[in-house]
Amino acid sequence: MKTFVQKTIVGLVLVAFLSGCIPSQNNSGTDSGMKPDSTASSDDATRTKTEGAVGGAALGALVLGAVGYAVGGKEGAALGIGLGAALGGLGGYKYGETIADRKQQYANKENQLEGETKYYGSKNLELKKQNHETSEQIIALNNQLKNVKSQNTVASITAQQKENYLKQIEADEGKEAGLNNELAALVEYQNSLKQAGGDQYKTKQLEAEVVALKENIAMLDSNNKQMAKIVQALPVRG
Repeated sequence: MKTFVQKTIVGLVLVAFLSGCIPSQNNSGTDSGMKPDSTASSDDATRTKTEGAVGGAALGALVLGAVGYAVGGKEGAALGIGLGAALGGLGGYKYGETIADRKQQYANKENQLEGETKYYGSKNLELKKQNHETSEQIIALNNQLKNVKSQNTVASITAQQKENYLKQIEADEGKEAGLNNELAALVEYQNSLKQAGGDQYKTKQLEAEVVALKENIAMLDSNNKQMAKIVQALPVRG
């Protein structure tokens, strides 16, 4: 039987293999029809995809490693690390690819900065609204649970309601993983802007959206954990 160390190595090998599968860009020259910034754009696209793959692999290994340990101890953890790294890396690469494709649509770096700031400003408003609605759901569910515990009522949820809540939790977990991959790529882009200098006011605007995105992801994670705990505790009727 393979040892815990052997299986962990397998997981790390998968990460290395995944990184090796990321297509490299040839920067030795440019086509005559390409824009002046095409080489830099290609470098940025490659970096964005790589960041997504590495971040996704790490997150996948962490999540499935913990699940595997809970189910099968060290043996399960090692298998979870390997599988999570592979699946998370592939998913992260796809998120990075999507971000890179969006970036390449911009005409120049200034246009890109404004576009990314606007994009994440809109995404933060969407997340803030979702987190508010989820918080309201949590308050309502928590009141139900308190009533059940105090035996003042037989308040509970149906099996279908519980299934719907669990699906919502699962969907939000996937959304959180994707947002973390986007955040990793966004922070890398933000760092590149700081190194290059440029319009301080506009970079500050992007920085504010990065901070807001981190806060919204943290709230999404907190809400998801609270809801999961309450839904599991509520009795099911019918």
